[in-house]
Amino acid sequence: MNIRLAYSPDSDDFFMFYPAMMGWIPTGEYQFLAQTFDTQKLNQMANESNRFDVSAISLHAYADLADHYLILSHGASVGRNYGPVLVSKNQDSLSDLSSSKIAIPGLKTTAYLVLKLMIPSHSPVVTPIEPFYRIFDSIEKGEVDAGLIIHEGRLIYKDRGLHLVEDIGKWWFRQFQLPLPLGVNVISRKLGSEHIRRVSDILQESIRFSLKHRDKMIDLWMENDPRGIKELGNYNKIDEYLALYANADTETTSTDVKLAADLLMKLGVEHHILAKPVKLEWA
Repeated sequence: MNIRLAYSPDSDDFFMFYPAMMGWIPTGEYQFLAQTFDTQKLNQMANESNRFDVSAISLHAYADLADHYLILSHGASVGRNYGPVLVSKNQDSLSDLSSSKIAIPGLKTTAYLVLKLMIPSHSPVVTPIEPFYRIFDSIEKGEVDAGLIIHEGRLIYKDRGLHLVEDIGKWWFRQFQLPLPLGVNVISRKLGSEHIRRVSDILQESIRFSLKHRDKMIDLWMENDPRGIKELGNYNKIDEYLALYANADTETTSTDVKLAADLLMKLGVEHHILAKPVKLEWA
């Protein structure tokens, strides 16, 4: 039975899914077939007629997808007092950007939801992260006043001469003393409870394989990065990034992460970012 996967080309998604795709762990009757898209596209495509069986999406996007998907209790990208970063060319503060144009990676990204809580009056300019440097270029050209950087971009914005305005994961932790759940993996309800259980178990084992063979997975990702980002062809940088987003929180979604996810959805409704309340359902 083919299981259609969709995930982003960044290293932590590769880390999660690759062992299952390659058959390095027992997968039984299932064959995992994958496509990669940037985060904005993943959020859009998951909403198109349930075309994938399993997809990495932003937690924010689940508000539109709850009728079709359950959230897997593993595979989450979680920031514990860290997260995406808001950067600019100047030494700006949040108040400096209160009415500014800010490049964001997508209106349904979790990073954007938190940014709306932080700076309600800014003007978002959707600037998908593929190609990888697009937000950096937009800031440098003066097309926007600042940019919200997700994925590995947090490792290299200083190389582009940009300055940190705020780490949104740190901001979230100061407000609520909770981790910030950013991305989740969802699974189609159409598979039915038995297939959902078995596919979930395989994908969790895929994560565990990578955690046990971390060095091998980092080397493989640097060889196979489809984006060919020269600044990320460095073991230490990828090791640093995976320490943030491929760890115990990826293997199992803890109670405090689920609590934070519920709070984020609640705040989204209260601040009129989400149209209606959503119940988060975990497989």
